[in-house]
Amino acid sequence: MVSLSCSRPAYCQQIFSDKTSSVSESRPDWDRLMEYLRPGDTVVVTELSRMTRSLTHLLTLIEEFKKRQINLVALREDIDTTSATGRAFIGMMGCHQPNGAGAQS
Repeated sequence: MVSLSCSRPAYCQQIFSDKTSSVSESRPDWDRLMEYLRPGDTVVVTELSRMTRSLTHLLTLIEEFKKRQINLVALREDIDTTSATGRAFIGMMGCHQPNGAGAQS
């Protein structure tokens, strides 16, 4: 189950939740979320594995979020791209991408 939620729902303006796996090609609420997002928004997920299929998929989403000025918070992994530490962690993950694409960023 893809779960896009917030540990403190009062801080979330909109909650999207799919009942399908992140590997599923059809994720209607994910598609609605991506259409809903605006620059400055923050996507809060319970854990990265509920949002992405692989490290490559995660890095692709992070790049898309960066271009669209969207932040990401992963509660279980304690990653917050609004902080320097969170951005550094994502950058380190990119360096470990097998094809080396992350190292060029």
